[in-house]
Amino acid sequence: RYLAIVSALRILTLEAAVRKITALPARIFGLCDRGTIEAGKQADIVIMRDGAVRDVFVNGIRAVRAGVVGLARVGTILTRTEAVP
Repeated sequence: RYLAIVSALRILTLEAAVRKITALPARIFGLCDRGTIEAGKQADIVIMRDGAVRDVFVNGIRAVRAGVVGLARVGTILTRTEAVP
């Protein structure tokens, strides 16, 4: 919904909006192994189509397929990994 509103109102570019809901919160909360897709980082990825969640991968494991939540227990409780500047 956030991305749809930002896109419709042209408040930010899509890239800037995605950064505000991924990399920026990860940095603020000190989650240095999350927030961007890079080698060595945890891969939590949400794939959307027409504003709806289609697939979700948590640590590389599919947790949602075609909008249906699977039975796999994936993910862990997150804790701060470094001090926030």
